[in-house]
Parts: sequence; structure tokens; C-alpha cells
Amino acid sequence: MIIVSAYYDGVGTDLAGTVYPGANDNASGVGTMLELARLLKESPYQPDKTILFVAWAGGERSEGLSVVNILNARLAATN
Repeated sequence: MIIVSAYYDGVGTDLAGTVYPGANDNASGVGTMLELARLLKESPYQPDKTILFVAWAGGERSEGLSVVNILNARLAATN
């Protein structure tokens, strides 16, 4: 399995203390991930492995991406 992920939250600040909302901080990563998913779906390419696209929260709060949580959520969604 190939996991392609991006996080969508954002409480980032610059050196002057300006707070950047999630759309300014992370929308490009999620947008790129979604565009990649769209392009793969529309192409004739058939990957050898399952590709799982995941948007997640917590990146700005030092909460790492948990592959175990992703796979558990995927199993719950398919049952």
C-alpha cells in the first residue's frame, strides 16, 4: 500500500506573529493530493499497489500522522 497524505489544519505564525489560517498554510498540500487522486482516477494507469489518499489534522500541534489510525479508520469505513 502507498499512502499519500497531507494535513489540513493550520495555526502557523510567521516571525512577526501573524497567524495564518489553514487555507493559507496547508491548502496547497491537500489541493495537490486531491488533484493527484483525480488524475490517477481519470488515467488508464493501474498501479500494482493500493494507493490510499489521506487528509489529516494535527500537524500543527505536533501530532504525527499515525498509519495505524489511518488503517483502522479505513477498515471501519469499509465494514
